[in-house]
Amino acid sequence: MLLYYIMFSRFWKRMRGTRRTNSTRRSPNRPLPNSTRRSPNRPLPNSINAAYAALLKYDPSQGLKHANNVPRRNSSLHRRNSSLHTGMENYDPSQGLRHETHGYLEDISKLKKEVALIAEPDSDKDVATVNTLIVVHTLIIDEVFHELTKGRKTHHYAWWIFPNDKPGIADPFKTKVTSTTANKFLSNINHDKWKRVLEIIIQSFDKIPPEDYGRIEYFCKFWIHHLKHASWLKNIIGELEGLLQLYYFV
Repeated sequence: MLLYYIMFSRFWKRMRGTRRTNSTRRSPNRPLPNSTRRSPNRPLPNSINAAYAALLKYDPSQGLKHANNVPRRNSSLHRRNSSLHTGMENYDPSQGLRHETHGYLEDISKLKKEVALIAEPDSDKDVATVNTLIVVHTLIIDEVFHELTKGRKTHHYAWWIFPNDKPGIADPFKTKVTSTTANKFLSNINHDKWKRVLEIIIQSFDKIPPEDYGRIEYFCKFWIHHLKHASWLKNIIGELEGLLQLYYFV
């Protein structure tokens, strides 16, 4: 009997302690005591006061700005982001991201108008033809470079990138160079731009359509004898001939 009494008393004390503990726990919906509530007249900390004052002066039309007395870190990054923001303001999603080009490859009629205005006429047919080739080559070389950097040739311009003494069947200008006009062509074009385009073609030759291989072959056969004003072409021609042996003469 005494054993039952001891067990019951211990059980009762334990239950009373649990009830007291639960009663002191705060309910999620129970309000805070008055002592912990912030008085409406109680001043805010200085940092909060400063933020609140800045918020009152904020003008949404001006955007978020740095304070004049706060030094900016990484000003170069800030200028880069500012220029990017300016560019995105003029971005038209329907047009996509594109390089600043004139679209001559997409609109041949536009290219023809420009060539008609710029190309110098000549009584000598070969000279007039090379004058046209120089203008066309100069107008489209940047667009060709930007297209090739995307990874694939999608327009027709092999006649003006690989000129030789045989005019292309589908060339709208029927351009060509001869032994007498080759130096005139080399003296009036940008060699650096032409070289970088040829180098990209060599690096991604598998992306060049097979119908251009014949023109590249005649390009190599012609210019190997006209390297006086463009010695760098010798290495280009050597690499192109090696690629033709791999892709064309198989």
